[in-house]
Amino acid sequence: MTKRHVLILGGGFAGLRTVRNLRKYPKHIDVTLITDSTTFRYSPALYRSATGFRMRESIIPISKIVKKYANINLVHQKIESIDRIKKIVKTTDGKTYSYDKVVLCLGVVTSYFGIPGLDEYSFNIKTPEGLQKLKTHLHKTLSDTGAPDTNYVVVGGGPTGVELSAALARYLKNIVRRHKVKNHSISIELIEAAPRLLPALNERASFLTARRLSKLGVEIMVGEAVKGETRATIKLAERSIPSHTVIWTAGVTNNPFFKQNLNEFSLNERGKVVVNEYMQVDEDTYVIGDNAGTPFVGLAQTALRDANYTSKQIIRQFKGRPLYSYKQKKPTNIVPAGEYWSILQYNNFVIGGKIPALLRSLADLIGYTDIMGFASAYLIWRRRPQSEEKCRVCALHLKD
Repeated sequence: MTKRHVLILGGGFAGLRTVRNLRKYPKHIDVTLITDSTTFRYSPALYRSATGFRMRESIIPISKIVKKYANINLVHQKIESIDRIKKIVKTTDGKTYSYDKVVLCLGVVTSYFGIPGLDEYSFNIKTPEGLQKLKTHLHKTLSDTGAPDTNYVVVGGGPTGVELSAALARYLKNIVRRHKVKNHSISIELIEAAPRLLPALNERASFLTARRLSKLGVEIMVGEAVKGETRATIKLAERSIPSHTVIWTAGVTNNPFFKQNLNEFSLNERGKVVVNEYMQVDEDTYVIGDNAGTPFVGLAQTALRDANYTSKQIIRQFKGRPLYSYKQKKPTNIVPAGEYWSILQYNNFVIGGKIPALLRSLADLIGYTDIMGFASAYLIWRRRPQSEEKCRVCALHLKD
C-alpha cells in the first residue's frame, strides 16, 4: 500500500477517534488533523466541570492526546472552503491542504433561534470560556450580594439540561454553605418547550426523570417557550421570571461551514449533510458525527461508531477492497440526574437509579479510552470525584 494523506477536519469525538484509529498505519498513512479549537470537549462531563469538579475532566488539550502519534500533524486553524474536485481544503489563514481522503466532522454550534437577548445575557457550558464564566458568576453573586440569585434558570430539557439542573441543586447548596450565606432558599427552574423532559426518550423515561428532579428541588416547566431575555429577567409567553442566571442548553445547529459551501454539499431539512450508505459525499469525502444526516446523529456514541466505520472503509479503499454499507445502531441512552442516579433507556426498556449511574460511570471510562487510550483515560476517570475551585472562599474550604 503506497503512502496516502488523510485530512481530518474537526477535533471532537468523531475526529479524534478517527485519528486514533489511523495512527496504527504510520508507514502507509499520513494524517493532518485541522481544528479551530486547542481543546477536546468531553461533552458528557461538561455539567460536572460547571458544578465543582475538575476542568480537565471535560476540557482536554488536543496536543496532549495526539502528541505520541508519529504520523499525525496537528493544525490549529479554521476551515474556510473545500474543493472536492481538486481535493483541496483552504483555511482562513490562506493555506491549502491537499488530500487523498478527507473526513469532515466539524461539530455543531450553539443556536439561539433568534430569541432576543439570549446571546447577550445567557450563560452556556459548551465552551471552556463559557463554562468558567458561569462558575465565576455563581460565586461572584454570593460574594457581592451575600445571597443567591432569585432564580437559577436552565433552558432546555434534553440530556444536558437535565444533567446540569440536577447537579446545580447539589452544587449551589454547597457553595452557599461555604460562603456562609444563611436563611436563603435556592430556586432552580428547568424550562422545556416540548410537552415533556427528554423528548427524544420515551414517556416513562421522562416521567421517572421529572420525578427525580422534583425530589432534588428542581421546578420543571414543560410546554414553555422562551421569548426573550433581559439583564434581569427571562421572558416566557405569559410571564417573566426574575433571574440574572439563565443557562442555555437548548439549541444547536450544524456547523455553518456547510451552508457556506453549498456548492459542495446537499443538506437535508435539518441542515445536516446528505451522505450515502458509506457515510460519503463522494468516494474520497466522508462526513460523519454531528454533521451527517443519519438517524441517530447528535450523540457521542454515534460519532464514535461513525469514526470506527469510516476508518475501516478508508483502509479498505487504500487496499483496493470493496466497501460494506454502514449499519445504523440505535444507541443506549444514559442520562445522569444527580449523584448516584441516572435514567437508562435501551429500546423500550427503561430503568432509573444507582445501577444506571454505575453503568454511566463505566461508559465514561470507555468514552475516554476511545479517544486517548486506557492509561490516559483511567487517570482522568479515577480523579472524577476530585473538586476544583478558583473561588478563594471555596478553595480554602476544600483544603480544610
